[in-house]
Amino acid sequence: MKSKILKGALAGAILGCMGVEALEITPDTQIVLSEKAVPAEKTAADMLQKYLKKITGHKLKIVSTVAGDGNRILIGNDAASQVLKGIDMNRLEPDEVMYDTVDDKTLAIAGARPRGTLYAVYSLLENEFGVRFFTPDFEVVPQREKPVLENLYYHYAPPFRSREVHAEHVLKDHEYYTKLRLNSAMCREKIPVEFGGFHQMDMAHSLGNEFLSRQTWFKTHPEYFSWRRKSGKREDHQLCLSNPKVIDEIVKQALNVMEKDPERNFISIGNSDNGNLCECAECEKLYRQYKTKGAGAWIAANAVARAIRVKYPRARVMFQAYWTTERPPENLKLEPNIRVTLAMIDRNHGIPPSATARYDVYLRRYNELTKDNVFFWDYYADFTNFLIPTPNTDMIPHAMKTYRKFGLHGGFVQLPFGSLGDFVDYRTWLTSQLLWNPDQDAGKLKQEFFTHFYGSAAAQMLAYLDLLHTARDRKRIWISCFTEKTDHWLKPDDIFRINCLFAEALKATEKELPAHEHVRKAEAGVVLVNILRYRELSNLYAQKKIKFPDRESLIRKLEALGTEFKCGAYKEWDGFGNLIKRLREADISPAPITASTPGQEEIISSKDLIGTHCRKEKECMVLYPEQEKNGYSWMSKDDGEIAYVIRKEQAGKRNVSLTLRSIPVEGRMDDAAYVGIYAPMEVCRLEVQGTAGDTGFRKIDLGEFELPEGSRIWIMPGICGLIERIEVREITLR
Repeated sequence: MKSKILKGALAGAILGCMGVEALEITPDTQIVLSEKAVPAEKTAADMLQKYLKKITGHKLKIVSTVAGDGNRILIGNDAASQVLKGIDMNRLEPDEVMYDTVDDKTLAIAGARPRGTLYAVYSLLENEFGVRFFTPDFEVVPQREKPVLENLYYHYAPPFRSREVHAEHVLKDHEYYTKLRLNSAMCREKIPVEFGGFHQMDMAHSLGNEFLSRQTWFKTHPEYFSWRRKSGKREDHQLCLSNPKVIDEIVKQALNVMEKDPERNFISIGNSDNGNLCECAECEKLYRQYKTKGAGAWIAANAVARAIRVKYPRARVMFQAYWTTERPPENLKLEPNIRVTLAMIDRNHGIPPSATARYDVYLRRYNELTKDNVFFWDYYADFTNFLIPTPNTDMIPHAMKTYRKFGLHGGFVQLPFGSLGDFVDYRTWLTSQLLWNPDQDAGKLKQEFFTHFYGSAAAQMLAYLDLLHTARDRKRIWISCFTEKTDHWLKPDDIFRINCLFAEALKATEKELPAHEHVRKAEAGVVLVNILRYRELSNLYAQKKIKFPDRESLIRKLEALGTEFKCGAYKEWDGFGNLIKRLREADISPAPITASTPGQEEIISSKDLIGTHCRKEKECMVLYPEQEKNGYSWMSKDDGEIAYVIRKEQAGKRNVSLTLRSIPVEGRMDDAAYVGIYAPMEVCRLEVQGTAGDTGFRKIDLGEFELPEGSRIWIMPGICGLIERIEVREITLR
């Protein structure tokens, strides 16, 4: 464990000064723990003793009864309730914490069982002593021989009852996990009782996996699985949820799960993690009836909820509203023991969640359907490559405040997996802090982390992070969590500046451990970008007459970092070694693209546009969406699309704009249409506003992008309401 010890004035500023009723932590101060204390309260006493020794140099005694008239710290509900009069310890909010200097000799620490007192100790250490638990092996402990606690009164209950962060370094370290005050264990080892146990949560892709596993059931009952129009046969991607026998079997298997674990809080109903839903006539009828592709899964959720309600009244069915099933149902009443997790993965991760038009609409609707029983699943990682710089750490504070505003009960946050994930240590600590208290000043948290974690390189590392966000905001680009592509937002000159910042950071911390290690670890993603965009960067360095490392040297450097920091994964389900192998096997950076007519404007008229459910009318290509017919598909040509595909002679760096209008059936819609670009991955997607009866066209500037041959400029209908039609007059390339 690397502990950073602060001495002198800074430590004194954190701890305050002596007051009239101040409690001084002296060597003979006793920690009083009742013999009736629960396991996590015993851990809390041990942790307080451990850290007060680090702070003061003195190991305080833990006793069950007070000896003498000295100072004392009463820890745990039984001990603290002797002095905290008027507080019913059995009626505290989940994970509620409190500490109080009752008089100049007594500090009481307590919290909602089973883990509240342990969280209260960590809150005390952070708030009053300045301790920081940044990573499992790096913490900050201010040192002071006789600290003074003056007039403390802290009572707090976190807004999110369930809190889980998914990152490799928190999976098995129970002590660190609880220091972050995380309590859910859906995708990690179960938290033992001495660390407070865990809040059981289930938000899984259960259908076709846990229930009616495709590996077991598809061979014997192919009729239970999705019929796909393209192949004209049953495939094992998803279940056919209009089949009553499928619903009956799901209910049967869910009851078996509950029988094996009758104390569980949740059982999940969620489609498999793919978009290949059943397209049989009966399933599509359900999509139209309930206006969502999640109709079949909702029917299954209701059936399971009815089945478990009597025998397991504590249990709740958790519906996973994800991807194709994220749209709330209409014309369907939910059972009262259903809860919802909104997992909106298909959005721009470079803007706040609420900046996506359908996000707040869906949250409000789910709150109505479940009577305010909604959870969230969020993403701050690039699942194609966890090392890739992803400019969205500044979106985490926005998201947590949004979830708190809507009264969401808790959530699960996926972060980069693997030791070299982009800013994974910072993301983990920041997210955990804000899951506990979304009202904290995110700017101060960032400054604090970088100051301690990167030491003398804090300025350079902050400049690097700020550069990523500035580059993202230069134009309205799409930040996906499924691409290694950075050339649509990060310019070669940006990467040159980043390389310079890291050179400065490494030099500044050359003799400063562990800050130097932290900088080197963060550099892995930058080294990867240099490899992926090697050709254009080597050209830039040649123009500047600066030597640039050969590509194999960069690969060896990345490989060495992976070995040193024991990086196991670079993407979902794939090891770091395979990344190195892939980089060596091929130069994956594309050759420079040069347009044949640079700077020349080209008007693509409506006659050159293609699409589905559209036709040429006068000077426009007009799209008539089939939303109701298809149950409000999301980003699907089934609902209709207008598109243009870039030809070879048009390829190059181009500014793209469109002239269009989108007319809702009624009222005003923030997402009356979506426009975007695939080049070949998605690099841009914008929402277009529209008002019923509007007759005016709008020019939408998408910005400048590198468009290889085959890039697709597209227009699709929004899904928050019905769209009468979308008219596209022209697309302009400059």
